[in-house]
Amino acid sequence: DMLTQDCVLNSVGFRIQENGNMYLAALRGEPYKYVLLYKIVNGHRYELITADFTNTWTEWHHLEITANGNHLLFFVNGELALDYTDDNEPLLSGRQSLLSYTGGVALHQLLLVDNVQVFNSVVSTETTSLDRLKTLFR
Repeated sequence: DMLTQDCVLNSVGFRIQENGNMYLAALRGEPYKYVLLYKIVNGHRYELITADFTNTWTEWHHLEITANGNHLLFFVNGELALDYTDDNEPLLSGRQSLLSYTGGVALHQLLLVDNVQVFNSVVSTETTSLDRLKTLFR
């Protein structure tokens, strides 16, 4: 879960490799208002897919990524936001990170995270962890 203020881009980096290649699933703030998936290879950033999303900086957002082989899913608040299959030399392993970037528009930024979980295998492609938690507390 992530809460940020005064940031242009908030993202989860995954499958980060020793050479710096990675994927970034990101929420964009004002004035952009969309989610996107980047792939960074050899220092070059490629925008793979985008979708409209109004990112309110005053609310927590539950972010979840499912990466099963070359099939990548990005959920925001339990809703599927991005669905992408990378058929161009996909990154199949690596580490994870959190990133917040102001783009030079703020002197400071606030990034709060909570409830971080990393699984070494796909838990389920049918439901998100938010769905599983809702079922537990009905």
